[in-house]
Order: sequence, then structure tokens, then C-alpha cells
Amino acid sequence: MGRDHFSRRVRADLCLGGLVLLIFLGGTPLFARGRSSGRSMVGRVRSILAKQKQRSVQELQAEFSAAQAAYSQAETQLTTASPALQAAKSGLETAREREAAKETELHEAARQHHELEAKLVAAQTPDSPVGKAQTDLLNAELALDQEVHRVLSLPPHPLEATEADRAKERLQLTVEQKNRLKMDTQYEQAAQKVEALRAHLHEQCRLLFESDAAWQKSHETRQGLTQDLKSLEENRKSAAVEVAKYLKEVKMAQLLMARSRLIIQASSTQLSTLGATPKAAAPAKQ
Repeated sequence: MGRDHFSRRVRADLCLGGLVLLIFLGGTPLFARGRSSGRSMVGRVRSILAKQKQRSVQELQAEFSAAQAAYSQAETQLTTASPALQAAKSGLETAREREAAKETELHEAARQHHELEAKLVAAQTPDSPVGKAQTDLLNAELALDQEVHRVLSLPPHPLEATEADRAKERLQLTVEQKNRLKMDTQYEQAAQKVEALRAHLHEQCRLLFESDAAWQKSHETRQGLTQDLKSLEENRKSAAVEVAKYLKEVKMAQLLMARSRLIIQASSTQLSTLGATPKAAAPAKQ
């Protein structure tokens, strides 16, 4: 309740006091009233106004006490929530650091794992299952490239062109050119053969990797790190929820304290205006 409310209350009291005065003084000319009767009426009016003032003081004192109690409660809540918030923030920071460290560890393990796979593939001879699958796929990709150039009447690649160069050319084809290729049966057959041989090479590599003890150990390490990272991610999310929880409690307590402080100040000022002294609320019994 602010100053506007107090002003309205004072105006209402004055109006009511004026009405009471008119009731006692109206209806009979003043010169016809006796001195004793006049003093009696004034006394009654003063009594009514005094009671109105007392009622206003009581209401303001109740507001003052309630605001003090609310402020004290919010202050206690803030005292509890503030250290909890700091602890939650610290926990969140720790969780983030652990997650980041585990991510770095996993990335390094993945890099080493891919290096190991590359070494295993590079060590294969042309007559090995992987070597044969690589040769078959390369020949199929060359045949597919020839079909692309045949259908679209493109100039041949230079001799030093790689599969990456040929793939880049296919990515740069227009929609109209891609539609023309799809309509050609020989091109579609060549494309399907490439996909089948690529899947076959992938399967041969899988069999090679799984037969290697070092690869198996590296694979298990990556799986373990991946699971650890997942757990740390969940921990970080839980820590973030805790921070949000206590942050909300702190903000609510601060807001309640600010509102209560305004009511305390306004009530105290209004009580002083009425000549009364604000009384502190009695401490709650334990």
C-alpha cells in the first residue's frame, strides 16, 4: 500500500468527519443552540475523528508489521539460497570442465583410432580381400565416370585426375544434367555397381579391423570414453538445473525484500504523519 492509498484514506476520513459535523449541526440554526449543546456536539465529533485516526493507525501498523515479517522471511530465504546458488554454480563449472576434458580425450582417441585403421588398410596387398575390393571399386568408379562423360558429352579427364576430382565434377552437375543421367540405363547400372562394391569394401575393412587386437582395444577405449562423456553430459545438465532452481529462489527473495521495504517505508511515513510511532513486529516464537 503506497502514498496514494494513504491520501485516499485521509480524504475519506475528512469527508466522513464533515458529514458527521453537518449531521450534528444541520437542521437547527446555530443561534438557537446552547453553549452546552454545542460543546457536546464538538466533543462527539472529536471522538469520532479520534476513533477514525486510531483505526487508520491500527491498519497502518498491521501493514507495517506484515511487511516486516515478509521482509524477515525473504531475508532468511536469501541467506539460505545465496550460498546454495554459489555452490551450484561451482558444481556446474566443474561439470563443464570435466565434460570438456573428456571430449578432448575422446577426440584424441578417435584420431588415433582412424590412424590405426588407415595403417591397417595401407598394409594390405593387392591380392588381399581388402586390396581386391579396392581395385574393383576403383575400376567401377572409372567406368561410372566414363558413362557420365558419354551421356553428357563432356571432355575426358586428364590422366592425373583422381577420384576426388571426378566426384567434384559430379557434384557440380546441373539439375538438367542429373536428370539426363537418371534417364540413361547404362549409367544407372554403373552407379548401382559402384554402390555395391563400396559396401563390399566397407565390409572387408570391418572384417580386417575386427581381426586386429590393437584395433579391438582402441575400439573399446572409444566406446568407454563415449559412455563416460554421455554420463558427464547428464551431470552437467543436472548441475544447470540446480543453478536455475537456486537462481530463481534468490531472485524471488530479492523481489519480496524490495516490495516489503517499500511498504515498510510508506507505512512508517504515514504513521509518523498521524503522530504515531511504528512498532516492530514481535519475533516469532521458536
